[in-house]
Amino acid sequence: MQAGKLNKRCELFRATEIIDEIGQVTSELRSVLTIYANVTKVQLDETLFEQVKKQKTRYTIHTRYNPLEIFNTDIIVYNNIQLEILSVDNVDDMNRELVIIAQALK
Repeated sequence: MQAGKLNKRCELFRATEIIDEIGQVTSELRSVLTIYANVTKVQLDETLFEQVKKQKTRYTIHTRYNPLEIFNTDIIVYNNIQLEILSVDNVDDMNRELVIIAQALK
C-alpha cells in the first residue's frame, strides 16, 4: 500500500435503529467513519440467464486497517455515490490494509 495514493475521501454509514417521538422504531443512516482511500473503478459485463449482457460498475477501495468492524450492510459514500459493500478483505491478516469491493446502489 502506498500512503500517497490514499487521496480519495470516503464516508462509512451504518443503519441504526432510533425510537422517534411517538415510540416507533425507525431505521436511520448515521455516519460512523471517514476514511481516505485509493478508489478504482472497474467496468464489468454480467451475463444473465436470458443471455442478456448487463454492464455493472464495481469499485475497489484500498485503505488503511481500521479496528472498527465493517459489515456488508454498511454503505460507503464516495463522490456523492452510495455504494453497497460486497466484500471486505484484511490483506494477509496483518491488520495493515483493507480491500473493500463495492457497487453502486440502484
